[in-house]
Amino acid sequence: YSSIDSGWITEEWLTLPLKSGFSGYCLVKREKNSSSILVEMKFEVEKSSDISAGNIFAELPEGYTLTEAKPLYETGIAFIKGTTTMVPVSIVIGGTKDLQLYRMTSDSITRVMGHVMFSR
Repeated sequence: YSSIDSGWITEEWLTLPLKSGFSGYCLVKREKNSSSILVEMKFEVEKSSDISAGNIFAELPEGYTLTEAKPLYETGIAFIKGTTTMVPVSIVIGGTKDLQLYRMTSDSITRVMGHVMFSR
């Protein structure tokens, strides 16, 4: 099986710089074949203060962005401040490149993790 050439080319993970106030990591990579590109992203970010709706934590670089300026919504996991309690949170790729967090709860959230895949 490992000798079969599927035509897919897997690139290495790329570390994205985080916006001011955020720590942790955000990694992206591409898998390409002759007709499509699959972008995979995984992240765990935190902030010393509460994460507010619309906070941008990183930006996708050229070649990893969405091809249309339509927001892409995914679900991640957030931790309520000072606890190990997890709640769902919305992750949005806004415009074509802004990685944003939107809370889905009124609790104080300072840490978020997720995994997103999309085709471009």
